[in-house]
Amino acid sequence: MRTLLRLSCFVAAVAIAGCGGSSAPEQAASGGATGAAGTTAATTAAADSSGALMPINASAILARVADGRAKVTIVNVWATWCLPCREEFPELLEAARAHQADGVRLMLVSTDFDEQLPQVHSFLGSHGVRDTTYIKRDGDQAFIDTLNPKWTGTIPVTLVYDATGKRVAFWEGRADRARFEAAIQQALGAPPAATKETHS
Repeated sequence: MRTLLRLSCFVAAVAIAGCGGSSAPEQAASGGATGAAGTTAATTAAADSSGALMPINASAILARVADGRAKVTIVNVWATWCLPCREEFPELLEAARAHQADGVRLMLVSTDFDEQLPQVHSFLGSHGVRDTTYIKRDGDQAFIDTLNPKWTGTIPVTLVYDATGKRVAFWEGRADRARFEAAIQQALGAPPAATKETHS
């Protein structure tokens, strides 16, 4: 049985693996998150200057990936309690924002609990995130298996898809700007960087 998503950061850190890794959010779409579970009172009450935080499940994420609205979709699963997630966040945003005109869409999916939503909004706001972001609403194992059965549950995890919805890159653990850049170029059809191997 794989490590549950919410515990994987701590467990991986103890094992000296995974979560420590090596080394512009999605524009709000009309209609909210297709297939997502119902919005909780805590989610609604926590809305602030960081923009909407919408509940979403893995099936809805894949539906958005395949909706034809972006040339590249980056799905990043993270949490405020995960240090490597917070550490890679600025470089992830920089890479996505640098390619916004190229049709790159970033879907940030938090695995924080409802009582942690104020911290989520505060963190997003401190990084200038103003567009719609997401909060996980699947059970851990269903979420993991639907997004990628090869995923161990460690966060952060990044999945990159091309315009057709095909996954072109997948990795667990912290990444730097160069790795995000290489994955974006690969999804856009440019030759990928030779030094940053991805797993799909």
